[in-house]
Amino acid sequence: MKKLFALLMLTVMLTQTLRVSANAQAPGAIPGGDASVQYTNVAVVTTGFYIASGGIAVCSSGATISKNYKSRLTITLMKSKDKTTYTDVASWSKDFTGLGTKNFVKSKSVSKGYYYRFKLVVRIISGDTVIEKITRYSSGVAYGV
Repeated sequence: MKKLFALLMLTVMLTQTLRVSANAQAPGAIPGGDASVQYTNVAVVTTGFYIASGGIAVCSSGATISKNYKSRLTITLMKSKDKTTYTDVASWSKDFTGLGTKNFVKSKSVSKGYYYRFKLVVRIISGDTVIEKITRYSSGVAYGV
């Protein structure tokens, strides 16, 4: 069961991978437009989201940190009745140090009748100062709607 869950999580994360480069489009930008995003300390940000049987929302996230700084990943689970206005349900943070891929997965029981998504905020920290902040949203999932 653990192997199946790990394989499922890996599949979800890989399908939701967002490669960030100097030519990446900003969220909501029109392809080929002028908007571009460049990150200094993060190479890749991933989000994966699903609601398992029994109403367990699983939020998986990751960031590949390319410089040797402290990083903090914050997951905020959100819900909406209309897919427009979302309210926070729960929030979790985890601190990491050093280079490489940092993964963070959280789960929570949710109620039927809502659309769910989560927000991932990746912060890169030097000393006590946040020197870079990246925000990404997972895809939305309807549960019992």
